[in-house]
Amino acid sequence: MIRSQLCALPKASDDLLDDLVINEARYILEDMDPTSFHWGVHGPASGMTIQVDTFLKAAFEWAPERQGQAWLGRIITATDGDRKGLTRVARLFFEEVLVPMRLRASQPSHKSSPKPSVDDEVASPTSDTSPFSSPKMGQILESKLLIRDGHKCGITSYSPNRNHPGNATTNLIATVLPPNDHLEVTHVFPLALGDDYDDHGNTLYDPCVFWEVLQNYAPSLNGEWLRGEGLHSPANSLILTHTIRKAFANLELCLAPSNTQHTYAVKNYIRDPWLHRQLNGLPNITLRNHSDPDVLADIGLPDPRILSLHAALTFIMQTGGASRALDRAVRDTKALSCLMSDGSIDVNTTLLIVAAIPKTSV
Repeated sequence: MIRSQLCALPKASDDLLDDLVINEARYILEDMDPTSFHWGVHGPASGMTIQVDTFLKAAFEWAPERQGQAWLGRIITATDGDRKGLTRVARLFFEEVLVPMRLRASQPSHKSSPKPSVDDEVASPTSDTSPFSSPKMGQILESKLLIRDGHKCGITSYSPNRNHPGNATTNLIATVLPPNDHLEVTHVFPLALGDDYDDHGNTLYDPCVFWEVLQNYAPSLNGEWLRGEGLHSPANSLILTHTIRKAFANLELCLAPSNTQHTYAVKNYIRDPWLHRQLNGLPNITLRNHSDPDVLADIGLPDPRILSLHAALTFIMQTGGASRALDRAVRDTKALSCLMSDGSIDVNTTLLIVAAIPKTSV
């Protein structure tokens, strides 16, 4: 059953070779005239402009896998270069992928395992209990990930517990981060992406749509696994400081893959000018497993395919005005009346509800 409108769009014949489809789609995009659409929570007139040609080119060229690029290429090719058809493809990719990815990033999952009580014994990192099934899963996973990542931020190497940073880069980061910054588990794809209800039983959005698109866009990843237990797994997790995690989750910072396994370039799109300058020019990082494999055999490094997909979505978010449109949407929702139990406005829930409303075809 197809739930995604993007996946339901007409496609070029599967009989065509991937190379032919990719070349044809690239020709269509290169020949495309500048086109845009408006997106906002109060309707198109209230929103920001998203440039279709640059946005769609980025989504196509930054596809993390060739098979995924061919999938999107078949949808693009089926439009025969029609402006309205291409605009619809861009809008649906934006609404079905980037909106939930960005806006679920700061939301806690409503399906998290219950925290242990005060009287509960907190499992040690060497516990035999599986970190993927125990009710203490979050605490166990955090303990193991801290050991795996050497008790430091995976991007900056900063550790709040170290009085004497080991290198110049760490010393620089220590001077720009808040003094009370702390290390925390960061899920590359947020746990809340698996939620379809909030704490009050309200429908947020259909997560099947998001995962259906990603399963086609990055087919080597098992979408069902990632949406389920994979979200909690070490393959989808790394240790970052709170400040760095926010930028990473908001698709303002990513780890772009290199030709060397587990080595990544740090791509910085942070909009805070001061923090952007401080983090600009970080060297390539190599993720290493600091744990004893005989003790923590179930803790591997983050899956390069997951980080590659996150990097692709970050690059796309930064093109065509997509990021600014979502920033504007967050500000606009402050006037809407989706109230939480304490009377405050649940901005992210509001945006997800708005994004889930069927849009008029372009």
